[in-house]
Amino acid sequence: MGNNHYLNQDIDAPSIVITTDQGRSFQAAGVDNIPNQYLVDYNWFFTVFTYQNQIYAPSSLLRDIDNYSNTIAVYNPETQKFSLDKNLKNDEFIPRQQLGENDNENNIYTIYRIWNPVEYKQYLIYPVRFYCNNDKCYEQFYMNSLGMYLKKDIGKTPELVKLPNRAEGEDVLVIDNELYVLANRKLFGDRFIIYVFKTNDPANQNSWQKILSFKSSNKARSFEYLDGKFYFGLGQDYGEAIANSGDILSYTP
Repeated sequence: MGNNHYLNQDIDAPSIVITTDQGRSFQAAGVDNIPNQYLVDYNWFFTVFTYQNQIYAPSSLLRDIDNYSNTIAVYNPETQKFSLDKNLKNDEFIPRQQLGENDNENNIYTIYRIWNPVEYKQYLIYPVRFYCNNDKCYEQFYMNSLGMYLKKDIGKTPELVKLPNRAEGEDVLVIDNELYVLANRKLFGDRFIIYVFKTNDPANQNSWQKILSFKSSNKARSFEYLDGKFYFGLGQDYGEAIANSGDILSYTP
């Protein structure tokens, strides 16, 4: 499989295409279906990724007391089709204690989205963002950061990644066989410290090493590494100042 994978909503076209040259060209991935079973009121997926030689496509994951199944599709290479795995529920990728944590009127409308999952050694590590599928709360909860999680195996609930300096994980990359994490810590008002940490043992919270840090009026929502240079995309959660949101910063170690 290539570097990036996209799920296409047009069922008359291939469901997934692959790029190996940073988006300059795409090839069909041999998938021609989208599961048409009941999908918790949603009929699209937000991400597709490999883990332990399987390809998964989770839909939006709702926070509710029912902990739905029928939200995670698995690819079958023999049939070249995705099908919903009824044995996999929301808490396969979202910690169970997070589901239904708050008993309020918007509870069932809060949707969790796995963001840019990365497989590293035997682990899956990924940030989670959330929004609200209700007119009353849609704007204020749209794509806010929730945290970063580490999954050690299928069937085991993921764990919150605890980074140094009480920083919250935001994005993740693998560079030269080491795992790099972008993180933010809010100081006060609209002042943040942006960190990059690295490790080769993400299950050991004492193994994280700080690579760099700097202060900013915005948190960094994403980062990339190209030709020896880091690039940071600035953004904000609801209620935070726009300030320099949308800017891209570069840093040469």
